[in-house]
Amino acid sequence: MTSLLYKYWGKAKPKDDNSPTYHLLIYHCLDVTAVAFTFLKMNPQILKKFSQQTKIHENDLLWLICFFVAIHDLGKFSNRFQGQRPELFELLQGDTSVLPYNLRHDSMGFVAWIDFVCEWLTEGEWLTIEFHLPSKKNKWREIWSVWASAVTGHHGEPPVANHDYVYFNQRDVQSLKEFVLLACNLFLSPIQKPLFLNNPKDSLKLFKNFSWSLSGFCTLCDWLGSNQEIFHYKTEEILAESYWEKVALPKAEQALFESGVLIPTIAKNLTLCDLFPKISEPTPLQKLLNEIELPDGPQLFFLEEITGSGKTEAAWLLAYRLMQANLAFGAYLGLPTMATANQAYRRISQAYRKFFVQNDVIPTLILAHSARTLIKEFKNSIGAENSPRDIDYATNEMSASQYCSAWLADKSKASLLATIGIGTLDQALLAILRNKYQALRLFGLYGKVLIVDEVHAYDTYMTETLCALLTSLASQGGSAILLSATMPNKLKQKLAKAFSDGTDYKYTLEEVKSFPLITHVSSEQNPPQAIASRFSEREVQLKFIHKDYQIMDYILSQAKNGACVCWIRNTVADALKAYEQLAQNHPISQIRLFHARFAMGDRQRIEDGVEQIFGVNSTDEKRKGQILIATQVVEQSLDLDFDCLITDLCPIELLIQRAGRLQRHQRDNRPACVKIPPEMLIYSPPFIDNPSSDWFEKIFPGGAKVYPAHGQLWLAMKILRDQEMNKMVVPQRARDMVEAVYGLESDIQIPESLIKHEDASQGKEYADRTISLRSTVEFQAGYTSEELFWKDEPFVPTRLTDVNTTCRLLKWVNGKLNAWIFDDNTYLLSQVNIRDQYFEATSMYSSEQQTALIRLKETMKDKGKWVCCIILELGSDNEWRSWVQDQKGSLRVITYHIHKGLFFERKFSHA
Repeated sequence: MTSLLYKYWGKAKPKDDNSPTYHLLIYHCLDVTAVAFTFLKMNPQILKKFSQQTKIHENDLLWLICFFVAIHDLGKFSNRFQGQRPELFELLQGDTSVLPYNLRHDSMGFVAWIDFVCEWLTEGEWLTIEFHLPSKKNKWREIWSVWASAVTGHHGEPPVANHDYVYFNQRDVQSLKEFVLLACNLFLSPIQKPLFLNNPKDSLKLFKNFSWSLSGFCTLCDWLGSNQEIFHYKTEEILAESYWEKVALPKAEQALFESGVLIPTIAKNLTLCDLFPKISEPTPLQKLLNEIELPDGPQLFFLEEITGSGKTEAAWLLAYRLMQANLAFGAYLGLPTMATANQAYRRISQAYRKFFVQNDVIPTLILAHSARTLIKEFKNSIGAENSPRDIDYATNEMSASQYCSAWLADKSKASLLATIGIGTLDQALLAILRNKYQALRLFGLYGKVLIVDEVHAYDTYMTETLCALLTSLASQGGSAILLSATMPNKLKQKLAKAFSDGTDYKYTLEEVKSFPLITHVSSEQNPPQAIASRFSEREVQLKFIHKDYQIMDYILSQAKNGACVCWIRNTVADALKAYEQLAQNHPISQIRLFHARFAMGDRQRIEDGVEQIFGVNSTDEKRKGQILIATQVVEQSLDLDFDCLITDLCPIELLIQRAGRLQRHQRDNRPACVKIPPEMLIYSPPFIDNPSSDWFEKIFPGGAKVYPAHGQLWLAMKILRDQEMNKMVVPQRARDMVEAVYGLESDIQIPESLIKHEDASQGKEYADRTISLRSTVEFQAGYTSEELFWKDEPFVPTRLTDVNTTCRLLKWVNGKLNAWIFDDNTYLLSQVNIRDQYFEATSMYSSEQQTALIRLKETMKDKGKWVCCIILELGSDNEWRSWVQDQKGSLRVITYHIHKGLFFERKFSHA
C-alpha cells in the first residue's frame, strides 16, 4: 500500500513544459533539512556558537536542529493548503476541497504542533528532558514549543496559534503522524536520551534566545532548499532514507557551495600592512589594536579619534583579529549615509580577500544599496534567485522562491548574508525591528563583527534601536566596534550598558576625559586606554557670517582666485537655492550639487566626480575654481579636501566633523587667497545673549526642523566664540567642546527663550525612545507572536526624522516605458528616497502609461512591491516631470534633473 506521505505536494509551478509541475512535500522537507545538516557540518564554527548559546552538546544539537527544520512545513499537510492547487489535490488524493485557505500554512503548522505533535513526541519519549537541578515544573512543552514556533514561522513572521477552525481532517492527521515519526527516526535517534539540561527556567531563557537564530537559519535553509535548478521536482516514490542519502544530501552540498553563504577559512597572522599595503606606518591607534588582548566571549570596542586618523582601517584590522581568534567569521560595516558606504566600499574592496585563504569557499562582498557585487556567484545562486519560480500559495502568501527573489532583488538585504557587507546602518537595525524576515537579517549578522562608523551621528530613535541590536548581538556571542570622532560620554555609557545587558559582564565603564581613546568592554573589563594622536595640534580659525549674500560674494571671490570651495547646507532646499544663485554668476561646469535626493545611478556619478575633484588624488588643475554645494552627505567618512569651507550652523559634533574637510590633505600649492592656518566660515544668526525664541528659525526655517534643539546650537556658538580668538583646536579640545554642549551641567547655560525648544526636543526624544521600544522585538520573549505585530519592511522605519518613500523613476519616451537607468532589471540605480509627507503613491497617468506600468512591473524581480513608481516625461526645458497627489489631495509636480535631483516644483489645488 502506498504511504500517505506521497500524496501531498510541497512545491508547485505553472505547467509550462514536460517537466514535473510539483515536488512532493516529503522530499521538500528532506531537501531543506539536508541543507541545514550540511550547512552546520561545513560551518562547524556556527554549530559551536549554537552549542554555546543553548548549552547543548554539538552532536545532540545538530540532530535536534535537523528534526525541527524537518517539521517546518507541517501546515502543508492540511487539505486547506493542498486545495490551493485543485488539480494536484485530485491527482494525488482523488479528492476536492471547498474549505477556505483562511490561515497561512506556517501558522497551521504551529497549530499541528500544539494539537498533535507534542502528544506524539511524549508517547514516543522522543524529546524527553531531565534537569541537573531539581525543579517542581518540567515545562517540557513550553521549552520545545519555542523552537517549533521558530521553524514553522519561517515565512518572515511568527506563527499564530489560531484554533477557530479545524485545519486537518482525519487523513491529514494520519499523514502528519507518519511524517513526524519518520523525522523522529531519522533525526532524533542519534540523540542521547534523555537530554540533560540545567533547569527549566534557565533552559527556557536559552531556548527563547536561540529561537531567533533558529528561525533565521530555517528561513535561509528553506530558500536554498527551494532552488529548482538544484533540487529538481520529483513525483515518483522513493524510500525516504534513500532519498535523504542519495539525493538530498548531495544536492544540499552543491547548493551550499554555489550559495555564497559558506564561511571561508581565515588567513593567519596578517599585519595591517598586509591588509592595506598603502599604509607604510601604522598610526598609534592601529598599533595598539594590533596588540590588544582579545579574551573569549562577546566584545565591544569604542574607537575615538578625529577624522583622518585611520579609524576605519583600524576597525577592519580589529575585525580581522577577532575572526582569526575564532570569535567571528565575517563583518558588516554600517554607515550613516549611502555616500559614506560607497567610500568605505572602495577602501575594503581591495583588501577583504586578503582576510581569507583562497580555496573552494569564496568570500563574498556586497555593497548594500547599489547592487555592486564583487562575487557574482552570490547573487546568481542563493535562494534560487534566477531559477524558475514556485507559484504563490495565496494572494497574500508568496512561495519561498518568489519571496526570496523579491527580497534579494534589493542587495541591501543580501548584504547581511554575505561574508563582508557594507551599507547603511539601517540594514542592520532592521534585524531588531518588527518587520518581516527580521530573524533572517539577525541570522545574517550572527557571528559577524558589527562595525558602526560615525556612531554619534544618529538620532534618539536610531540610537535606542542600536542599543537593542547591541543587546541581542551580545546575547548571541557577537562583537561590535563603534567609531566616532565626537562622541558624548553619556552616549558611550548608554551603548556600553546596552551591550553589557546582553552578557553576564558587570557594567563598570569609568569616565575618562582623555582623547583619543580606546574603550574595550569584555569579560576582563580593562580600563580605557588613552593613545597619542596621529596628528599634532591642528588649529582652525572660525568666522561667523550672518548674511547669505556675504557667503555668495566670498565663494565667488575665492573660486575666481583659483580656490576650491564647499558650502555645507542643512537642507536640500537650501542647497538647491544656493546652487541656482551661484549658477547665475559662475560657470555651471565648475559648480556641483550633491545631496541625497538623486537617483542612485546619478548619485554615484556625482559622488565619483566629487571624489575625483576634491579627493586625495585630485590635482591642482582639477580643483581650480571648483564649487561644491552639498548637504550632510559630505560631512562623514568621505575623504574630501577643500581649500575653503562654509557651513550652516549645526550641532557642535557636526561642526567638528565638517572642519575635518577643510585643508584635510597635505598640499604645497594652495592658491594665494587661501588662509593658512585654515579658516572655516559659519553661516549663522547673530549671537545674542538673550535671543528670541525664533533666533535660529528666522534664518533657517527648514534647518530648524532638522536640528530642533536650538538651545544646544546657541550653546555651540557661544562655546566656539569663547574659544581663544574664535578658533577650534583638535584633537586636544574636541572632547571638551562636545561635553560643554552635552555634559550634565550644560543645560543651565541655555537662555530661557530657547528652553521651550529644548523641552520640545527632549519631549520628542522621549517619544522617539518609546516608539523605538515598541518597534523593536522583545528579544527575551523568543520568536513568538504573543505580543508582536509584524509589518512589511517599508512600513517599519529605521529613521523617524527621515521617514522615506522609495521612488522608482521611469521614463516615458516615444510611447515606451523604461527604467531611468538600466541596471539588469533590479531598478536600484533608478531609485531615490523622499520624505513620506510629500505625497501618496497616487499618480496621474494616461491609460496607455498605466498599462505599460503594469507590464513593466511584471518584469521587475520584486514586482514593484513597496515602491512608488513615477513615470517622468521630458519637458521643453530638459527637465523631467510627473504629476502626483499629496496627502491633502492637492496635485503637485515632481521635477527631476540630473544635476539638481528630485524636487517638487509647483502646487495646484485639487479640482
